[in-house]
Amino acid sequence: MNAQEKVAKAIEALVIDQRFYGTLIYGTKIMPTDEVMGEVIDTMATDGKRIYYNPSFVDTLTLGEVKGVLCHEVMHIANAHHLRRGERDSDLWNRACDYAINPLILKSKLILPAERLEDPQYDGMSAEEIYTRLKREEEAQRKAMEQAMQQAMQRPSPSPSEDGAGDYGGDDAEPQKKPSGAAPKPSQGVPEKAKPKVGKVLDGTKEDGESMTPADMEEEKTKVQVRVIQAAQIAARAGEEDGGYDRLVQEARNPREDWREVLRRFISQSLTTPTDSTWSRPNRRFLSGGDYLPSRKREDQGELLIALDTSGSIDDLLLGVFVGEMKRILEDTEFESVTIMCCDNAVRWHKTFHKTDEIEWTIKGGGGTAFDPVWQKAAQLNLNPRAAVYFTDLVCRRWGEEPSYPVLWAVWGQSSSYYSGKVPFGECTRIEG
Repeated sequence: MNAQEKVAKAIEALVIDQRFYGTLIYGTKIMPTDEVMGEVIDTMATDGKRIYYNPSFVDTLTLGEVKGVLCHEVMHIANAHHLRRGERDSDLWNRACDYAINPLILKSKLILPAERLEDPQYDGMSAEEIYTRLKREEEAQRKAMEQAMQQAMQRPSPSPSEDGAGDYGGDDAEPQKKPSGAAPKPSQGVPEKAKPKVGKVLDGTKEDGESMTPADMEEEKTKVQVRVIQAAQIAARAGEEDGGYDRLVQEARNPREDWREVLRRFISQSLTTPTDSTWSRPNRRFLSGGDYLPSRKREDQGELLIALDTSGSIDDLLLGVFVGEMKRILEDTEFESVTIMCCDNAVRWHKTFHKTDEIEWTIKGGGGTAFDPVWQKAAQLNLNPRAAVYFTDLVCRRWGEEPSYPVLWAVWGQSSSYYSGKVPFGECTRIEG
């Protein structure tokens, strides 16, 4: 069988044996090529509308592996990976997406090439969560390499006697060269960036090859969700048992709203609505154009409370995510003051900042987890926040009594879906990196 015949045979088998994947693949254009828009295709790839395959790669696979790799590519489409990369590094995003979907393919009793990316620590995580972890690991490796290079450069070069130059015979003998204190080459001690071994996720584009607008992406995501639901319905009618795609189907039926938008809306709704106009403070939006127009006068915007879970279950990676999002809140907020608290099983550090203050904080914690100390400390400080945002993994049993102000739990972690359904009060949004 040549590559084209092998692909056709694999599609035929999937339509019969794997109704969910077969339905999705049957509605996708599949084309042989070794390049797409200047992007080299060594194995397989997808841009969301088409699946591309390199015939030379397919020639190296068994029929079972071709079936598995085609399902791998169509799962990229079903998860809208071609629409979710944003500003992330494309190679690292490919790896994260592969780690996310390969366990699902294998759970469906399909075969993937031995070179596939697979790691149990990422099971159940989204591509965004995995990407964040991979990015942190990459940065840690780079820092370690830089430190090793600096230490090597600071070591003194050995003297001729230490070098052993006199041990090689007479004056005519060429002494053996040994390394001095030279810095290692950049490639030493640093693992080569792993490349996707199964396929490649290309960014989605319009039919003419132009970049998609946010509105285009949302429309495309809706189309993908419809396809996933239809494929699941066909598989269910055929009596097919879940093959590891149940969460994907549930998310297609109940798509999550972007958590950053949830966060912005929650904070915005906690602010007082603008009242009358005032000329005492000009509208900054129009000053750059030379227009001096009044801004909307607001009442006192009150206080915002931000709590960071710094318990032992929060590693440096999660803490970095929390702090990054907290910075964005502080940059964008219109509250008069913001109080930040670090809490494990007690509030370990807190400070209140006003609009004109320079923001500085100290991360303290590492013990057990309790949420009620935050509400208690706020009461002791006579705070009256209009709202509270709590960054946490929700692994806790001590919630305390519901405070009088609204609470948004900004939740990170692969168990967030489970814990989010168990909060006794407040609203939850799942953070993805």
